[in-house]
Amino acid sequence: MSHYMIFGKEDCPHTRKARDDFKKMNRAFVYVNVDT
Repeated sequence: MSHYMIFGKEDCPHTRKARDDFKKMNRAFVYVNVDT
């Protein structure tokens, strides 16, 4: 099983698109908010 990590910011359109795409593909991923 592959593991995926998405690094991004909450208000970034690219981050939102990546998260939405992974959810549509039913792929498990970990999201790391780098805007802290």
